[in-house]
Amino acid sequence: MRNRRPLFKHMLTLMACVGALTWGQPVAAQTSNSKIAGDLLPLIDATRAPDVTWAKLINGKLYTKVLVVASSPDTQLAALRQDILARGGSVHYVYMSVRALSAMVPVAALKPLAARADVLNLSPNRVAARSASLLQDSTGAGAVSRLASGSALDGSGVGIAILDSGIDWNHRHFATGKKESRVKAVIDFAAFGSAVNQIGWEVGYDLGAAGDYYFGLDKNSPAEKELSKLRPFSDLPDPFGHGTHVASVAAGSGAYQTPDASGVAPGATLFDVRVLGANGVGNMADVLAGIDWVVQRSRLLNIRVMNLSLAADSTDSFLVDPLARAARSAVAAGIVVVAAAGNAGKNAAGQEVYGAIGSPGNEPSVITVGAANPRGTGARGDDLIAGFSSRGPTRGGVTLPNGSRWVDNLLKPDLVAPGNRIVGAVANLNGHAAPTGNLLATQYPTLMGDAGAAQITNGELMQLSGTSVAAPAVAGAAAVLLQANPGLTPPLVKAILQYTA
Repeated sequence: MRNRRPLFKHMLTLMACVGALTWGQPVAAQTSNSKIAGDLLPLIDATRAPDVTWAKLINGKLYTKVLVVASSPDTQLAALRQDILARGGSVHYVYMSVRALSAMVPVAALKPLAARADVLNLSPNRVAARSASLLQDSTGAGAVSRLASGSALDGSGVGIAILDSGIDWNHRHFATGKKESRVKAVIDFAAFGSAVNQIGWEVGYDLGAAGDYYFGLDKNSPAEKELSKLRPFSDLPDPFGHGTHVASVAAGSGAYQTPDASGVAPGATLFDVRVLGANGVGNMADVLAGIDWVVQRSRLLNIRVMNLSLAADSTDSFLVDPLARAARSAVAAGIVVVAAAGNAGKNAAGQEVYGAIGSPGNEPSVITVGAANPRGTGARGDDLIAGFSSRGPTRGGVTLPNGSRWVDNLLKPDLVAPGNRIVGAVANLNGHAAPTGNLLATQYPTLMGDAGAAQITNGELMQLSGTSVAAPAVAGAAAVLLQANPGLTPPLVKAILQYTA
């Protein structure tokens, strides 16, 4: 057997680091600069705004949008919010699933904020983007679709939250026999984020209370009233087209035509949590708000699985990375979190790249999924790892209170699933044939042309590749496991999937 002492020592060090970076523990020994993310630090001495979405020069003064991870027993972070306002900034959202907030602050305020003992980390509000049947045969889902007793084993009764660009609730992939949709609720944080952005560079705002009203537990709030509807009624449910395809891989039911493009858990209930805009791009603040929404309602709505077919570039360790911490909170709340590894497995020269796992795929507790190429067959003997699939180890780092540098160096992804030329559902403008109302299918018409389907209205298919497509296959598999044994915890689900992969 291998000597496990070095690994055991490594894990003890890791646990000590986690303990030193949780609220209630002394963190003031860290220097201010060590709490500022590597891609945010150069902004302090900059004279003009770099070409990023999270920095802007206004009247000769440089501002930045940040996510502040805190270490405080105060869930509302009142003192921190007051300090941000006093320094000429604005607070945009206070999160519940992770002790953090999003804000806009002058760059000159970064060091003073980082010097606070209740601040763990400052990160820019980075861009988060989609990490862009045969499926049942290649995953083995078809072989377990029916138990010996004759009961369907298809994810029925298990809720899957899809944090993406939306789900076309009216597509036949998500219909039930009663002409109802299995998409049971929709919330649009991309729209909320756009509304926040309208005042995003103005100072003196504290929207924490407004966020609590719109997306908290207030029964009279607009969001809670929206939940009373069994299905959303938007005529443009997924203007980009990515989220609908992702949802169909996880839980689509496509036996109505040939090819059968059914997903892994075609009986599961879906929750549409929109965090990406009409161009397939969002930001970390909106994704965090979406995770918040799911965590707060997971028990009420039996949401047991969360799929994040998106990734943000991050230089931060999972110990302080905002998305990683939020995903960890979701796992602690009993939700199986599945994340795409990313599509950065090769550089422009075609060379393999290592250490390119995105966030929140860098979090140890989530199931990080890479992409395999099934090569058009249901047999697994000819499968290969897709060249575009991001490879580990994770390379995020943080300076610890004792001054030493911690680098995560975790082995990721955790497993791979089919993610090359996978056929799934096409979103459209309801009442019109696709690709109307679907930016992806409009810009790349071959995606639908190569699907080999009859393309029935509200039942059209297209094919996509990427770890974005691989991740929901694992989310569907998790739903099937939880239907078979509802008592499984997220770590057990992850262990079973890895052991049997």
